[in-house]
Amino acid sequence: AIEPHRERCKFGVMTLEAHLTTIPVILGALHVVTWFVLGLFVLIVVIGIGNTYRMIIRERTKEIGTMRSLGMQKSQLLGVFLAESTLLGMLGMLSGLVLGVVLLAIAGAMDFSWMALAGVFLERGHLVWYLSPGLVSLAGLVLVLSAQLGAWGPARAASRLDPVQALSQEK
Repeated sequence: AIEPHRERCKFGVMTLEAHLTTIPVILGALHVVTWFVLGLFVLIVVIGIGNTYRMIIRERTKEIGTMRSLGMQKSQLLGVFLAESTLLGMLGMLSGLVLGVVLLAIAGAMDFSWMALAGVFLERGHLVWYLSPGLVSLAGLVLVLSAQLGAWGPARAASRLDPVQALSQEK
């Protein structure tokens, strides 16, 4: 006789083909989430860089006036700020890449064999990861272009400052 407080366990049997058909669905969902998160990150970078450059230009107004009064052209000043944002984007990309590789190495060293559903993504209980050089390059390019896009408006405004007004402006 079955005890009244115990429930019966039910089991189902699935073929290997049925399991394998779910993998593309899971990967497709992961791709959609990845692209959405990437879009959000790009938006955050553009807004963050734009705000940062607005503050940089405000703090460096006298320097901008000095450079313009010494003969620097508007396009040259714009180029200086865009080169600076490019360097900022490249340094951000490199530091993020190093941090990401370190975190992936730590995650790869951990044993996740206790997670039944994660078995599809694991090899002997460990996360196996691979960074595609093409995708890393594309992500770096997107990051650098995002930094330039964020700096474009403030840099353009800085290049249009009148040198006399910029030199006479108080902080």
